[in-house]
Amino acid sequence: MPGGFEGHLAEIERGCMDVRHGRLSLLTEEETYFLNDEGARGFLRRMLSGDREGLSPGSLFRLHDVLVLRGRYRRCIEPLERIASSGDLNGPVVRLALARAGNAALDHSIPLDMGPVVSALGLSERMAPNSRRRGGQNPLLIVESHLLASRLLVERSDHVESRMLARGMRDGMFRYLDTAYEAAEELSSFDEGVGAYHLIRCDLVHSQMRLDSGDPASARRIMGGALERAIEMEFPYLEVLALEELSRTAGSEEEGIGLLERAIESSARIDNDTEGRRAKVDMHELRCAMAESGTAEAKQDMVRNAHMMDEVSEGLSRDDPDSYIRARARSALWMARADDHRSGANVIREALKHLKKFPDDEIESVLLSTAVMVHLRSGNRSKGKRALLDLIARRPVKNYPEAYLILKEAVSEHEWLRTDPDTSELFEDEMDYSIDRSAVEEIVRRAKDAFPNEFGAMLRGAPHISHIEPVLEGAGGRASFMFSLFDRLSQRAVQGEGVVHSHPSGSARPSKADLSMFSRFPGINLIIGYPFSEDSIAAYDRLGNRVRLRIEEDGS
Repeated sequence: MPGGFEGHLAEIERGCMDVRHGRLSLLTEEETYFLNDEGARGFLRRMLSGDREGLSPGSLFRLHDVLVLRGRYRRCIEPLERIASSGDLNGPVVRLALARAGNAALDHSIPLDMGPVVSALGLSERMAPNSRRRGGQNPLLIVESHLLASRLLVERSDHVESRMLARGMRDGMFRYLDTAYEAAEELSSFDEGVGAYHLIRCDLVHSQMRLDSGDPASARRIMGGALERAIEMEFPYLEVLALEELSRTAGSEEEGIGLLERAIESSARIDNDTEGRRAKVDMHELRCAMAESGTAEAKQDMVRNAHMMDEVSEGLSRDDPDSYIRARARSALWMARADDHRSGANVIREALKHLKKFPDDEIESVLLSTAVMVHLRSGNRSKGKRALLDLIARRPVKNYPEAYLILKEAVSEHEWLRTDPDTSELFEDEMDYSIDRSAVEEIVRRAKDAFPNEFGAMLRGAPHISHIEPVLEGAGGRASFMFSLFDRLSQRAVQGEGVVHSHPSGSARPSKADLSMFSRFPGINLIIGYPFSEDSIAAYDRLGNRVRLRIEEDGS
C-alpha cells in the first residue's frame, strides 16, 4: 500500500529492534568492537579507504543505535554520516539517516549543520509547516522528519521577537508533532514494537514542549504514560530517559531522588555509564537542595554532595561534554553556597578552560556569576568586584535568567555593589523608555525596504525617542549595518542616544558586534527582527540587557 512500512526501510528498522530492547548479548562482534576507541578508529579507516564490506546501511543504522544505547553520544552520528555521504540524497535510506542524525544532534547537543539536512528533507527554510504531502511516503520517514521539524521550530521560536511569528511557530511545531504521532500509529499497525518505540519518542518531545511552555502537569502526565509504555514494551534506554524527565517534574526532592535511583539502575542494565552519571549528578543536586537549611551539619552534607556531583561529572567529559560542563557549573554553585570557596573557585577555573573547546555563552555567564559569589562569600571584595566587571564586559547578564538570579543571590549581602558607579547600573530597576508611533512606523518601513540587507539609524531623544536619523540605506549594499557603521565611526564621530538596526534572520538578539556598538551609546538601542512589525522590536541598554519600550502617540 502507498506509504506502507515495507521494503528496505522496514528491514533496516526491524534489524535495530534487538539493540533497542537492550539485548546486548545479541550484538555482533563488529558492533562490540566499535564500542572501544581502537575499533572506532578501524571503522573510520575502513570508511575512508572505501572498504565497505560488512558495512551495509542496515549495520550502520544498528551501530548508531548501539552507540546511543551505550551513551557514546559524540560518536553516534558517524555511522549516519557514512550513509548520507555514500548515497542518493533523494533516496529514502539517505533521508532517514539525515533526519535521524538531526534528531540525535538535538538530543545530545552535537554540533551539526542543519541547513543541508533541512534542505534534503524538503522542509522550508523558516520551518513553516508545509502541506503533509504524505502520498507514497514511508511512515518511518515521516516520524523522523516531522519530529526534527517540530524540534527545530521550538529552538527558532525562542529566538524571534515577533509574538505573532513565535505563536505561528509554536502552532506549527504541534502540527508537525501531531503528524509524527499519526505516522507512529500507522507504524504500529504494521509492527507493534516499532510503532511503540516511536510513539514513546514522540511523547518525550511532546513532554519537553509542554514543560517549556509552562505546563508541568501535562508534561508529567505525558511522561508517565511514556514510562509505562517503555517498561511494558521493554525499551530500557527510553525507560531511563522517561525516569530522568519525570524527576524534573517531581513534587518533592524525595520523589525526584527515587525516580533518579531507578534511572541509575536501568542505566546499569544496559551499560550506559553516561546516563547513569547524569542521573547521579541530578540526584546529588537534589540532596544539596534538601540540605540547604543553614545548619552546620546540613552545610557539611551540601559540601559532600557538591563534591560528589563534580566527581561523577568527570566521566561525562568524553561522551557528553555539554552535560559535563553544566554539571561542573552546578557543582561549583553548590560549593559556593556551602562556603567551600577554594573548591568552588578551582572547579570554575577548570570549567572555563573546558569552555574554550565547547563555547556556551549561557554556561559561561553562570560560571562567571558563581565566581562573583565565591569571591564575595570568601570576603574578597576586590576580587568579587573584578569578577563582576569581567562578567558585565563579556555578557548582557540580565538576558540569562539563571546567571542573573545567581548574581542577585551573590550580592544580596553586599549593598555597596548596588551603589558603586561601576556596577550599579546592573542592579537598577528597569528603565522605562518610550517612542513616538511615527518613529516606529518609519523603522518598520525602512527595515522592510532594506530587506534582505540590514537597515540602520541613530535614535534621537532618549528616554523618549521622537525620531530617527538613518545612517545608510540597506547597509550601503552590504548585508551588515553594524560593520558599515563601524567604518563610519572610525572616520568621524556619530552622535546619538543609541542605534536601531534590523535583523533579517528574525532574531532580535544582539550579536557580539551589536553589544560592542551598544556600549558606545548612553541610552537605548533597538533591534527589529523579521517580519518587521511593531511586536518584533526589542530594546536594550548599553550593557545589552533588555529594557521596556512603550509606543506612544505623537505628542502625548
